[in-house]
Amino acid sequence: MEVKGAVELIFYKLIHDDDKIYERKDIIYEPFEEFPEDEMIYFMNFFTGYLSGAFNCIGGRHNDFFFKTVLSSNIVYGYKDGIFFDKRFENEESLEIFTDQLRR
Repeated sequence: MEVKGAVELIFYKLIHDDDKIYERKDIIYEPFEEFPEDEMIYFMNFFTGYLSGAFNCIGGRHNDFFFKTVLSSNIVYGYKDGIFFDKRFENEESLEIFTDQLRR
């Protein structure tokens, strides 16, 4: 599934039906005490860093060239010459020039 080439982390809290702290279950509340916003940001940075490191490790074992595009956002990502890459372009023409070069 393509989601414009982005990683999006969403946090949820399980709430018991009899929990009176959150009277309305149909609205989004501010970050909760047990997991404040600064810790969420730390976790997101840690997790995306972990994924980046994991892809670098996999790169040593992966050797099949590929690329994919997200045309709605002018993004291309893939693997070439031992490196995973991702690039975003200002316009469709620049994206097309780059993908033509990749195909050669």
